[in-house]
Amino acid sequence: RLEEEQREFKDFLARLRFARDRAEFDQFMAERRSRPSEPDSQAQPPAPPRD
Repeated sequence: RLEEEQREFKDFLARLRFARDRAEFDQFMAERRSRPSEPDSQAQPPAPPRD
């Protein structure tokens, strides 16, 4: 009986972790989608200064 309870508790914790990770990922993607798109020029490193 104790082993069964331990197994069920471990399964519960695994599902809880998965749900929390999924919620954090969904929140990250929602925030990323809501940000205004940035021009591609900002994604490139800045040019070295000329002397």
